[in-house]
Amino acid sequence: MPGWLTAGDLPEQLRKAALLTLTAGIVFVGATIAMESLLLWDAAGPRTGWYAIASLSILAALNYHRLRFARAVRRWRALRESLPDLALMLAMALLVARPEAMAIAGTLRVAWATAWIAGSTNLGRRMLDGLVRAPAKATVLGFAVTIATGTLLLSMPRATLDGRGATLLDALFTATSANCVTGLIVMNTAPDIASAATLPTFSLFGQVVILLLIQAGGIGIMTLSTSAAMMMGGRLSLQRRSMMADVLDEGTTGVQRMMRYIVGMTLAFEAVGTVILSLRFLPMFPEAPGRAVWFGAFHAISAFCNAGFSLFGDSLTRFANDPIVLGTVMVLIVAGGLGFTVIAALTSFDTWHGGWRGAFRRLPIHVRIVLVTSASLIVLGFVGLLVLDGDGALADLDPGSRIVAALFQSVSARTAGFNTIEIANTSRTAMLVFLVLMFIGASPGGTGGGIKTTTFALVLLAARATLRGHPQVEVFGRTVPYPTVQKAAVISLLFIIAWAMGAGLLLATQEQLGTEQILFETTSAIGTVGLSMGATAQLDGLGKVVITFLMYLGRIGPLTLTLALGRRMQGHAVRYPEGKVVVG
Repeated sequence: MPGWLTAGDLPEQLRKAALLTLTAGIVFVGATIAMESLLLWDAAGPRTGWYAIASLSILAALNYHRLRFARAVRRWRALRESLPDLALMLAMALLVARPEAMAIAGTLRVAWATAWIAGSTNLGRRMLDGLVRAPAKATVLGFAVTIATGTLLLSMPRATLDGRGATLLDALFTATSANCVTGLIVMNTAPDIASAATLPTFSLFGQVVILLLIQAGGIGIMTLSTSAAMMMGGRLSLQRRSMMADVLDEGTTGVQRMMRYIVGMTLAFEAVGTVILSLRFLPMFPEAPGRAVWFGAFHAISAFCNAGFSLFGDSLTRFANDPIVLGTVMVLIVAGGLGFTVIAALTSFDTWHGGWRGAFRRLPIHVRIVLVTSASLIVLGFVGLLVLDGDGALADLDPGSRIVAALFQSVSARTAGFNTIEIANTSRTAMLVFLVLMFIGASPGGTGGGIKTTTFALVLLAARATLRGHPQVEVFGRTVPYPTVQKAAVISLLFIIAWAMGAGLLLATQEQLGTEQILFETTSAIGTVGLSMGATAQLDGLGKVVITFLMYLGRIGPLTLTLALGRRMQGHAVRYPEGKVVVG
């Protein structure tokens, strides 16, 4: 130990060092945010003043990392933790001649710096621990903060090619649709490449912001933040492991392994999808292979996250007869919608070590319900659309194309939102099939919305048990606990109430829209699907606000919102006598 640092004054020296590091960190974050704000608001390019603030930000960052490195006991770990910011600073320096690309790197720096400084202070850690103890509130707040950040970024001039930025309401609508992985749009995400006269609304920077919002919403705020903490070398406390076990339906001992699997599996699916789609899009951009890669990555992430955002003006209509594109997108949609727990069980060695026979019985009950319900919905939806929409959107297609289109829309309608047919031409009877599929949605732990496949299955099983006079709900030789069935009923009821209120508001205020359009739009929003019969572009300001709230509510779930805004349920020590109530 150096002579000037004795045992007697060690605590005071540490306090001074911590205060100095915190001050440097605050300057670092403040200068970085100021630099990024000027860069984003200056649509014409960097100004002279920007270079001074950029220099201040870089010097503050280097000084902050120097102080942290000097204080660190494990210096290799401290250096490793600083590498993301150092890499982003290097990227900004190399991209100084390309303001838009530099703005993307700068935005990532702001996000990283803010999160890192918040997690490095006692106040930030106490706030995070408080949210961890209330996961419902953490979910509501996490999505709200992410949407607010996305709204701010999309409203900045550099987010659009015309240098004006999106209006605050349109930016809020787009950010909510992206983060809630819905896909409804009031502005074009990108141009139709078949028409040179059509300019995209969002620039590359705006598209990157949308894609980041999609990725964050698809994985989930709590899952993403916990994974980031683990990758930075942290360990989950027992309380956090218990909370994540409740979210992921895993034992506390397997949560950290499950978290690593979530991130790895997500990246693996999206990477494979990016490669396949990029190779397929390459002939469309012979002189710009980088653009083909960008289109491939965007659609792969959008498909796996069940978002439905597309860089093509007609969604995937131009690929209606392309088995590679449609097959890849369908696999990504199904994989993302099944849920991480289901995929983990399907790829587990324990499931298949005894051979194919009996593998299904070795799967957990939850996984079996998800697989049977999902497969049934895809088949029934396919048959329903093929039969009922023959005189609607499928009328002008040949038999082979009808089969492909009906199958794709059956898969996509349960929260993905891509389309290969004109949804506005759907027949009235086929619209009912869409409404049912959109309302049910994906599976728990997946990237989609809706009431979830297991919720729908439990409601049907409860109805069957009641009709047969059975006191308990049984499935696959197991009894489902009553609280689980009750929760499924409550979720379904809250979804119906929210859907009815949203539809009622739109019916009362959006006179320019038909009843079928409003019912379809409302279901698509609360189910976070993204399909539309053309009503989104015709919404006025109030209509956009209603749809925005429904998308937000559909993503976090009515039950989560109720728990977050209400008081924690208290157990009752007294049980009242039973009272007879006549129903039916």
